[in-house]
Amino acid sequence: MRFFSLRKSLFFDNNTLHFSKQDCITHTLLAFFILLLPLYSLLPHTRLCLALSVLLLLYISLRRGTVAIKDRALYLYILFLTAAFSGVFKRGAAVDSLLFFVLALSGFLPMLYQLSRHLLSRTLALSGGFTGAFALLEYLSGRALALWSDTERFGTLSRTGAFFGNPNILGAFLSVCVIFSFDAFLTSLKEGGFSVYALCLGFSLSGLLLSFSRGAWLGALSGFAFYLWRLFTQKKSKKERLYSFPAFLSPFLSRALSIFSPDSSMSYRFSLWKSIFSVPPLTLLCGVGEGRGALLSLLSPYMAAGLEKIEHTHSLYLHVLTAEGALGLAFLLLFLFFRFRKKEGNAAADGALLSIMLYGIFDDPLYSGQLGVIFWILANVN
Repeated sequence: MRFFSLRKSLFFDNNTLHFSKQDCITHTLLAFFILLLPLYSLLPHTRLCLALSVLLLLYISLRRGTVAIKDRALYLYILFLTAAFSGVFKRGAAVDSLLFFVLALSGFLPMLYQLSRHLLSRTLALSGGFTGAFALLEYLSGRALALWSDTERFGTLSRTGAFFGNPNILGAFLSVCVIFSFDAFLTSLKEGGFSVYALCLGFSLSGLLLSFSRGAWLGALSGFAFYLWRLFTQKKSKKERLYSFPAFLSPFLSRALSIFSPDSSMSYRFSLWKSIFSVPPLTLLCGVGEGRGALLSLLSPYMAAGLEKIEHTHSLYLHVLTAEGALGLAFLLLFLFFRFRKKEGNAAADGALLSIMLYGIFDDPLYSGQLGVIFWILANVN
């Protein structure tokens, strides 16, 4: 198959590395893991299955030999992992913190497997393609549910969740896949015409729209604009800039703009975030560890009415603040800051990572094990 071509340049940017049959097998294994991430939602104990898969991939890669850390920014990532692992020793957070720690180790996979831009783009493009196609089929068959929107403002708004069963998680996943699908399609055009990645782009975009996830839409738009800007500035002088603002038609436009006017969903988030900011700062210094139980024990004395059944913080940054503490959040933000300072990087990965980070303002991508794995891989892909 062309996708898994044995050409060395497809997998490696460093042409001095030795390429072997074993390399091809390990790259194929990592590619299938990324490709099938959405299907993990169909398995019982999804996070546990993901964690075991990550450990298996790490074991296989480490058997091939150790890798020296050359990027100093990775030490900040290691400090964050240390903060995450400390949750194992906090009351009521041991199991969830251990699972979170193992999933966060997936950030080392791009370095250990020498994951290339083309392999990542093509794999996530295909994954987004079949997930978007399933979401479209779900919507057209009338199986999309109207459980995640303010019916007083939007009426009966059917939102598809595909394999994830949650439209916000689906939207965040496809916001990443849309960028990689476009990148793979752009590459295929340079190589000689139309390809399957055009279909992947169409299906991914359809699924993203039908999720009606405002945070994912905002993340996708911003991430795609950043991706185009990175592509342009890599070829042009720093003084030249490119901006792109795609427009959405009604009802997508009204749904997207409603993010700036509070509805029941946004009011719920504001109430939750207000409760978190009511916690004494010293309590948030080191966090309380991962898991719903630990979060409830932290917020119970300060919780606003109607929040008794919360599952997560609905914010990537507040998740890290409550679980890993202000120290863990500082390590993560510094690591991401140095990650984006790199002059020569993977434009698609940069745009996709920014998409998840902006989505993380309004919702928590780490609540989903699959999105968490993608987040850590994108954070370390360069």
